[in-house]
This record gives sequence, C-alpha cells and structure tokens, in this order.
Amino acid sequence: MEKAILKVIDLSVKFPTKGNDVEALKNISFSVKTGEALGILGESGSGKSVSALSIMNLVPSPGRIINGSILYSGINLVSLSEADMRRLRGSEISMVFQDPLTAFNPVYTVGKQLLHIIQTHKHKSKKIAYNRALEVLSLVGLPDPVRVFHSYPHQLSGGMRQRALIGMALACEPKILIADEPTTALDVTIQSQIVQLFHELREQLDLTLIYITHNLDLMAELCDRAIVMYQGKIVEEGDVKTLFNSPQHPYTRMLIDCVPRLNKPENNVISTSNKNGKPNLLTHNIELEQLNNKEPIIEFENVYRDFFIEKNIISSIFGSKKTLRAVADFNLKICKGDIIGIVGESGSGKSTVAMLALHLLSATSGNIYYRRKNISNLKGLELKSFRHNVQMVFQDNQSALNPRKTILKTLNEALIIRHGSPQNINQMAEDLLLSMGLELDILERYPHSLSGGQRQRVGIARAMAMEPEIIVADEPVSSLDVSLQTQIIKLFLQLHKKHNLTLIFISHDLALVSHLCKRLIVMQDGKIVEAGNAFDIMMHPSHPYTQNLINSVPKGITKF
Repeated sequence: MEKAILKVIDLSVKFPTKGNDVEALKNISFSVKTGEALGILGESGSGKSVSALSIMNLVPSPGRIINGSILYSGINLVSLSEADMRRLRGSEISMVFQDPLTAFNPVYTVGKQLLHIIQTHKHKSKKIAYNRALEVLSLVGLPDPVRVFHSYPHQLSGGMRQRALIGMALACEPKILIADEPTTALDVTIQSQIVQLFHELREQLDLTLIYITHNLDLMAELCDRAIVMYQGKIVEEGDVKTLFNSPQHPYTRMLIDCVPRLNKPENNVISTSNKNGKPNLLTHNIELEQLNNKEPIIEFENVYRDFFIEKNIISSIFGSKKTLRAVADFNLKICKGDIIGIVGESGSGKSTVAMLALHLLSATSGNIYYRRKNISNLKGLELKSFRHNVQMVFQDNQSALNPRKTILKTLNEALIIRHGSPQNINQMAEDLLLSMGLELDILERYPHSLSGGQRQRVGIARAMAMEPEIIVADEPVSSLDVSLQTQIIKLFLQLHKKHNLTLIFISHDLALVSHLCKRLIVMQDGKIVEAGNAFDIMMHPSHPYTQNLINSVPKGITKF
C-alpha cells in the first residue's frame, strides 16, 4: 500500500436547479493506495455517493463536474471520452450499487447479464465466459452457482442478489471496487457475511476498495482509513482507529454519539437503575408482568399463514402447488401502550405478522382478535373502525407516498377519511406536520423533493392523521442515516407518550430495537423462538438463533 492508485484533486460537482445551483461537491481531495480499503462516511446529501459516481463518470444529468481532476494510474478520468470511459468501467474500476434488485435488469437472468459483461470487456467465447461466470459466483460464496446463473434477480434472496452483484462487479478483474451502501437493507447476519466476503476478496485479489456507508460499525470493521463528508466537503480524515478514538470534528462526534449500542442499556426506553447505576432487572420484570396481566388490544391465537406457490405451468393446470409456511403456531398478546419489537432475518415471517395484524392478509388457520373481536369477522362500520385504528409505517418511504400528490393533498386525504371534510382541514394538516418536527414550506412539495428523513416523517404524519391506537412500523429506519434514525426513534417515543400509542416495531437492527422496545419477539422460520423483556434477551439470550443474531452485530467502533 505505497503508491496511490487513485487521486481526487479539487473536485467540484454542481447540479443546476430552478433556484440556486446545488454544489454537491466543493473542492474535495483524497487519494486511495493500492490494496487499501477507504471508507467514505456521511449522511444523505453529504456528497459521498456523488463522489463515487464522479469517479465512474456517471454523475446524473443535469449534474456535471465543474472543476478538478480524478487520476487513475496517472490518467485523468474527467477528460476521457465516454467510449474510453466505458472501456474502463467494469474492467479497471467497478461499482456495487446499494439496491441490487434495481441494479440488475429484471428481464434477463443473472447469468445472461454476467456473460454480456465478460464478453464485452474480455472478448471471450461463450464457453470461456460461462466458466468465468460460474467461477466468480463461486468466488463470492454462492452455494449453487449454476442455479444462480439461470435465475432471474427476483428469484434470489437479498443476500444472494448482493453477492451476485459483487460477482458481476468482479467478473473482469478490476483494480478498484467501489461499494455504495451495499448492506443497508440486509439482515445483521448477511451484513456480517458481506463484510467478511470483502475481507477475503481484498486478500485474494489485492483489491483496492472504496466503501461508502452511513454505518460506522461496518466501516470500522472493514476499512483501513476513512474520510468524513458533510455538505459536500471533507471535514475529517484519518485511519479508522484514530478517527473513532479521537474524533476532532463536531459532526464526526455527533455521528458516533447517534449509534445505538447493545452495551449501553442506560439509554433503553424502559431502563431503570439502582443506586449503583446498574439496570434493575427486577423492575423490568415487574413491569412486564403487569403488562401481561392487562387486557390485550390485539391477540394472536395459534395463527398459521401458508402461501401456495405454483411450481410450473403443469402445476397450474393440474392444481399441484407447493406450500410455503410463512408463520406457524404464532401466539402473542399485545396490550394498550405496549412497545413490542419483532426481529429476525429475511424470511423469518416478521413482515407477514405485520400484514396479518393489519388484516391485509388472512390467517390460514387460528384467530386474530382486536379488542376481543375476531378481525376476520369484522364487517361494515366495525371493519372501517379497525382500519382507522391500526395504521402502518412502511420501510420504503419513497414508494409509500403517491408521487403525484403534494404533501398537503396526501395528509388531507387521510384527514378527510377520518373526519369527513372539516373547514379547518388545512390547519389540521399544518398542525400535524409541525408535530412531526417538519417545516410548513414542504406542504406544497412532492415526495421526490424531500429527503429520506422528511418523507418518513410525512409517512408517520399520514398514519397519525387517522388517530390510530396501534402503529405497525415495518423497518421504518433501515435506509436512513444514524442521526435520522435517532430522530425518528425519538419521534415514535414522543407519539407513544403523548397518545399512549401501541407500537409494533419490526426490524433487523437489534441495537435499535433494544433501545426502543419494552418487549422483544425473536422469529425464525415463521416461529417465535424467544420472547420476553427486550433488555433481558439482549443481555442474556437463551436461544442459539438469538445468540447468533447478537453475535453478528458488528462490534465496529466499540473494539477500539
């Protein structure tokens, strides 16, 4: 790691707008040595992804590089023609994007896309390209490369898609790999696997890695050196140990302070302490016992949910179907004012439970009660009242909001459903927005013009417009920066305290759940494998699956 393979010098990128131009990068400079892993850290809008896209010469129009140079092995990438840049992309510098489902072409198999890249850059025969494709799929740890080769992207799990995307980026043996938030929506165990994969690839291929993230722990696990970006500028840089042990810039210190910790129970919403400052587990258990003796607002009783999948065309004709059991023998009582977390890996059944609670899915067998009434029997006004009283906050705040409606119309639509057409409806929408900590000037804006944190707050505001008793939040902060995650969690707690809301919080972030929830449910393969006090489970997990989940949480900056 002696010679710099990439140098970014005084780089500035501007995006023209109707008002003032947005300067996304402001004279930034950094370098990456051969074989080094450089982390780029910052919140949304800090300029970290624009930096990566600039290196690839993929800054989206109307954005453009207005100043500076990017030197790769002495070649200024900024001055290259598009044809010359296309020859470098994939073969010399590759990029792994955040969302593998949109990064792949959905109408082609993974194998066909791999063959196209290998044959385009290496000019190999189809047979040689096929063998190379299987080789890279094996290299990234996929257990059945032939099946993955012939699969469409949607037929793979999130972790498998991300591995396949990394394989595609490595297919032509690039010198530099840029990974832009490659683990954001993945479970902790899959995140751990992907980070380990990057470690192995660096060692095997002498790969230079640029890792872009807002996850400080993962960056500390993976990177040698890091730069911190804020509002288009580099505010701090250095080796990761020094950076996290002795952060100099207030922004870096703020990011570190926002990271929830499994080993900091004093921040848990339900924590109480004895005179020694240690958590009082007895008090926790008494609170939990009192909660269990209350009448449940929603109750699952021996609930099963099956999905029936047609194997092929023959199956659809003759009626032969494969049964997938998503939820099995699920029993749970949730009381008024409870904050309960449901954790588990993808496919564990936690989102299916959310759909069942909202009556968006019906149970195959068993019963679900809302205030002692079976929700499958609700009709007319009772069903309408239930729909009002149980609301959901979705993971993807971009697709959860109608892109053709302003924020005012979105909120007014919910308010009209709940209250009819009151004369002061616009004032109600304003009050609702202010209670979410948002400025009124966004009312006439559309979802695409808001930040991720603003959109998520609007989604919560729309749910609160219905004045619900229960909010089901399905991965509501997984795609947000650490500081925004903290803000949204605080908002949920404020709403819970003010309105005595019942919160069902679904997540794969165990540290986050342990700081928010009173009770915790751990799911594996559709079943509850562990349940109880959130703090107790996090500190003393009894089931091997729970232990594995907790052990998979990146230790990151705490190891320094």
